[in-house]
Amino acid sequence: MKDLEALWGRDHGVLVTCRGRRRIGKSTLIENILDSTGFVGRDSLDIELKELPPLQCQQMLGPAGERMSVREKIDLLSVVGGVPKYLEDVRPELSVDENVRRMCFMPRGILFREFDETFNGVFGRKARTRGRILRMLMSGPKSAAELAALDGKTPNGNYAKALKDLRIAGYVAGDGGLNQILTPLITLEAYIREKGYRSVYLIASERVRAHMAGRLADAGVSLEYDPEANELIALTYDKELTYDKLAKATGLWNMRNCPPSPMCPVRTENQTPVDFVATHPDNCCPSEHGPIPDIGGMMKFLETTNGMKPSHVFGKPSPTLLAPVLAQYAPEEIAVVGDRLYTDKAIADNAGVDFVCVLSGETTPEDLENYRGKPPAIVVETFDKVQYARDAPR
Repeated sequence: MKDLEALWGRDHGVLVTCRGRRRIGKSTLIENILDSTGFVGRDSLDIELKELPPLQCQQMLGPAGERMSVREKIDLLSVVGGVPKYLEDVRPELSVDENVRRMCFMPRGILFREFDETFNGVFGRKARTRGRILRMLMSGPKSAAELAALDGKTPNGNYAKALKDLRIAGYVAGDGGLNQILTPLITLEAYIREKGYRSVYLIASERVRAHMAGRLADAGVSLEYDPEANELIALTYDKELTYDKLAKATGLWNMRNCPPSPMCPVRTENQTPVDFVATHPDNCCPSEHGPIPDIGGMMKFLETTNGMKPSHVFGKPSPTLLAPVLAQYAPEEIAVVGDRLYTDKAIADNAGVDFVCVLSGETTPEDLENYRGKPPAIVVETFDKVQYARDAPR
């Protein structure tokens, strides 16, 4: 590195760095060159190769792409993305399913071996330990101390260094967790922790209950119905919803929040009002059989019964759902993609980011014509037909 610094220090020295798949790893390059005291701040040009947009992907696919249906193109791009190297590997004589099977599940497939080759190329001799830590993070974000505890070792700087390496290489997000899909359950967990609740009546499917129990295990939170101890009623999208669950929620509200009356004769000893929140307000969700009930209908059911209204609704259109993204990116770098104006478009407006409206779901062209708010930046009618707003970047 000293020789390299001295060479670069000459009047006309030019250093060009790039990351080869099997040579210098991204984290090693940044740590030893770009972040080194001898080189920091002296890079004059950074070039980052972006994925191709859908229309250019279709051009790369050529005649094979023209023969594919819209669904087949979406299926293929959901696997290969807009990466030119992967698109070049698509064989036009094979179907989409056969291409995916060959690329992803055959031992010589490009995506079958890609992760191990790239990961080992980035971390070299550290790949084994970094891989072990990455597997620990698959259940959710963890601090260096939490990783050490799971590893059965005393916390030390090695775990913080490993998290930094994984973050620089793009395998984990800035908070130490995997880059992941945001859901209202994340903001629900944060709300429970912020309020210090220890007893929550969670209306949810068994899978969601197990997920939340694992996330809140360290906080000692009970998610069972307990009319004397419950501090919060949390309503989620529950495909296993029963009348008994709704009756317990309204009964708990009656005993704790409603004044004594002939309609609400039974009271609990604990008369502290119980809080009520919901994860999102959607009235319906799509299915192959058309719209089916979503949590919005459940909230209306409860409100009609005894006036229950949530104090917070965490999902769309609340901008709190996008807080982790807004913490890492500028608003002009973010776009929300969705099919609903009253939730997807609303959260984009509330967060001050662009909205991409797809017409494959709830919103129709007639809905857009009658919409009086700010128009979407992009409207996707079909895979091949995209409309841009007049002032939107293309």
